[in-house]
Amino acid sequence: MAPAGMLTRISETLRSNDIEVIVTDLRPRLLPEPDYTRVEALREGQADMLAAALSYDMGVIEGPTGTGKSFLIRQLCRVWPDSNIIVCSPFKRVVQRFYKDLLEVLGPNEIGLIGAGGKRNARVTISTAQSLGHCELDKCRLFIFDEVHKAAAERIASFISEITTARMLGFSASPKGRADGADIETEAMFGPVIYKTDYKTVQETGNIVPIDVYLVPCGDCGEIRYSSTSMMNRHGIWRNEKRNHKVVEAVRWALRTFGEDSQILVTAMTVEHCVHMGSLLPDFALCYGSMNADDCEKYARWGLIDPARHPLSSKDRERLEEDFENGKLKRCIATTTAGGVWSTGVDFPHLRVMVRSDGQSNKILDTQIPGRLARKSSGKDKGILIDFDDAFDHILARRAQGRLSRYRSKGWTILPYPAPPILSYPSQIMP
Repeated sequence: MAPAGMLTRISETLRSNDIEVIVTDLRPRLLPEPDYTRVEALREGQADMLAAALSYDMGVIEGPTGTGKSFLIRQLCRVWPDSNIIVCSPFKRVVQRFYKDLLEVLGPNEIGLIGAGGKRNARVTISTAQSLGHCELDKCRLFIFDEVHKAAAERIASFISEITTARMLGFSASPKGRADGADIETEAMFGPVIYKTDYKTVQETGNIVPIDVYLVPCGDCGEIRYSSTSMMNRHGIWRNEKRNHKVVEAVRWALRTFGEDSQILVTAMTVEHCVHMGSLLPDFALCYGSMNADDCEKYARWGLIDPARHPLSSKDRERLEEDFENGKLKRCIATTTAGGVWSTGVDFPHLRVMVRSDGQSNKILDTQIPGRLARKSSGKDKGILIDFDDAFDHILARRAQGRLSRYRSKGWTILPYPAPPILSYPSQIMP
């Protein structure tokens, strides 16, 4: 016995060892032939993606922002008009967007919502990953998971394991690269990548804008001493005054160069990092996860936050994300690393400039976070990504080189950063 998603891997391994493989599918046919007459007009590149989704029993579609994921999901719901389908995402706002989009196409009788404020199953049910247990999983004939690299989380995977007969389709810009090494679990549930496209290809279709990368030299940010990774991050990134001031200089340079009205996001590694950066950029809103009472009191005592405005509630975070998504909020510092509030699953079409002060690096983060810059919007001709070489420390510098290597692999343009004038800032208040 083996998970269905491993069939391709097992078959290829056997064939590579000159062992004949014959596959016989004994399952009943659960989906009829698709009704191709119901497919809407396709953009360039979408025909191949749709063909892959219709041809394979299970698999993952890998593509960046602008690939046309929402459009493809809509077509799958249309070509099987009588089949039960579940569309799932770990993120409430993504679920709400899918629900709104499909509601306009299929109507209220066919669309149900579980989680994100809904409690109703229907022929096509849109669900948060955390609420899958309330879906009619036994009736599902096509299961679609957005940001499929999140599906391997233990609780979510336990729900998915109850789906035994449906076709399985996953989407992600970065299906591999989980820090916990659980990529094989994702493949076991959804199968291999069946369609892949990259930023350059999607950009050539005109569906996304190009991204320019500026790398800020940081070799003069001081020698740091540490005995653990957390201490290295704290003194090398979160509380490194020289580096934090370079972040501020880069922010001000970007606003002068690309327009004071540009929407700009500064990424932070942790809540502590977020509030330290916020003290240097008081005109920026802060968005982070939970902050306990002791930390709130400590940050207030150090003069980093206004205790009347912090900690943020879940409603505060939802409002900030909504305002940033629709362009009402122009400047924000947010935690974006694994577990951060804006790590994946957000859609910021107006985002023009991103300053990556978080100092982290892995395949998923380096794809998901800056990839938000590629989303098209009116008057936006390109996205601007500013990063830091962190050459003052060999471990942090290796992280920076990892980020830069991934940017190059996506075809993003690497440009020299023009050093801004040296500015003077008050020191942060820290113990």
